[in-house]
Amino acid sequence: MTYSETLPRPMGTLQNLDRSPYEERVVEQIQHEVETKGIGNLESLLLGGSYWEVK
Repeated sequence: MTYSETLPRPMGTLQNLDRSPYEERVVEQIQHEVETKGIGNLESLLLGGSYWEVK
C-alpha cells in the first residue's frame, strides 16, 4: 500500500474486548428465553388471532 501526502492520513484504533463470541451470546439469549417462557409453538403463532391484512 502506498501513502500519498495529498490524501488524508488513515487513523484508527483496535479494540480487544474480553467477551464470548457473538454466536455464543445468541445461543445463551435463546436458552434464557426458552427457560423463562418455554418452548414456543409455531403453528399457534401462525394460526393465532394476531394478524393484519394488507390491501
